[in-house]
Parts: sequence; C-alpha cells; structure tokens
Amino acid sequence: MDPLQQLNLIPHMSNIRNYLKHLLEPICIILLIIILVAILRWSENSRFFENSPGINKIIEYPSPDESEIPDYSMVYPSPYIPSSLYPPTQEVKLRFIGPECLYDQINNITLYLGSGWYGFAPALETASIDIFNYNPEDTKYSHGKPLNLPDDNVKIEIYTLEVSETNTVEDWISNLVDTTELETSSLADLKTNISNYYPYKLGIYSGYAYDVVDSSGWNAKVIGLQMSESIALIINIFPADSSAFSQALAILSTLIISESNNCQIDIKNEN
Repeated sequence: MDPLQQLNLIPHMSNIRNYLKHLLEPICIILLIIILVAILRWSENSRFFENSPGINKIIEYPSPDESEIPDYSMVYPSPYIPSSLYPPTQEVKLRFIGPECLYDQINNITLYLGSGWYGFAPALETASIDIFNYNPEDTKYSHGKPLNLPDDNVKIEIYTLEVSETNTVEDWISNLVDTTELETSSLADLKTNISNYYPYKLGIYSGYAYDVVDSSGWNAKVIGLQMSESIALIINIFPADSSAFSQALAILSTLIISESNNCQIDIKNEN
C-alpha cells in the first residue's frame, strides 16, 4: 500500500473508533447499574438475616426441657386399636371363665356364665360372642377334626344385627332359612332338613327359631331375638341334641343389653 492510500484510511479508522465508543458507553452504564442494584439488594438481605433470630440466631435458642416434651408412647395401650368405645387407659377384657359375668363392650350385651363354661367377647364389631362348655384352647385336632371334645360338648355363637321396621328379626330368620336350604340343596352326599321357623321366647326377649339337622347327624338350633327397636341377636347352638343344651339355654336366658356391664342371673327360660 502506497503512502497516499494509507493517508486516505486514517479518517475511516477514526470513524470506527467513534462508532465503537458510542456503542459501548451505554452498555457499560447499564452493566454498572446492574452491579449497583445487586450490591444494594445484597446489603438489604444481609441486614434482614442479621435481624432475624429465627434464621441467623437459631442456634442461640436453648433446647427444650425434657419435661416440656409430650410423651405419646402410652396414649393407647398396645395392642388395642384406639376407639371411642374404650377409654385410652382401659384394657378390654375378651376372655371369661365361669362363674363370671361376660360383657361385650362393643355391643353392650351381658350374660352370666355358669361354672365350667368359657366365653370370648368379640374384638371387632363383625365378630361373634363364642361360648363353650369346655376350654377350646385345650382342644387337640387331627386334620381339622377335634379329638378330645367332651361327650356333652356344646357351642353357642351370638351375632349382633341391626333391625328396623322394614328389616325385622323375622325377615332375618326367614332369609336364613331360605339361604340354608339353597346352599345345602346342591350337596349330593349330605342331606339337610330345615324346619319352618316358629315363635320363640328366651328370657325376657321374644323372636323366632328354626332347627337344622343333616344326614351326618350334625344338628343345631338357630334363634333370632329382638333386643330393642334397632338391635337383634342371631344365636346358633350346636349340637342341639347335647345333654348340656338346657344349660346353654339357661345361660342365654340371662342375656340383657347393659351399658353398666352388670349381669342378670335370676331369669329362667320360658320355652
């Protein structure tokens, strides 16, 4: 490039420098403003943390006194499930040995067990009261068949039902008869005879009953009792031909609804 051309480029280079200067100046100003804003915000945050005891000075708080910490470990006694039915500190008795008053705290039902009888109250609303004239915990089995039952063995099962004007205890008994007939009609090797249901009174309560016997010799009496406007009991007694059957009825004649867990033992079966 000759000297003349170099001289011609000098004004052009000067224009480029001026252009870059005008372009960079506002950018620098903007960056400076951003930096200043960031510094101001950091300063404000620092003052906030210094004045916040819950964040910056949390380690200055003393640890709570052990006496101030609530103990939840004994609110409900294990293994019982918390329920409004039972006080938290009261254990629920489920096993009874006669002579003793058996009380079902779920359904508020009591009855009196005579000597030599064993009763088990339900732990759940859907379970039954089970009563035996022998200790079922001593029973030995072989392939599901009991080996050491007494000759006069008898078992009572008591179920609680809700009834109403449109679903009475008679309706329940009628349905049970129909259902039992339907379920046993398909058994070719086992013939079951079911009686018509009939009025029945046990203790101070009235209801209906029917009898069941099959070709193997097994037999039972099923009783439905109206306990109140909304509560009924379905009672299974088997075998019904046990020599202890009358004792079973005597125990059942003491049935009452009682929220005080007191038994009534001076009632006689009127059938």
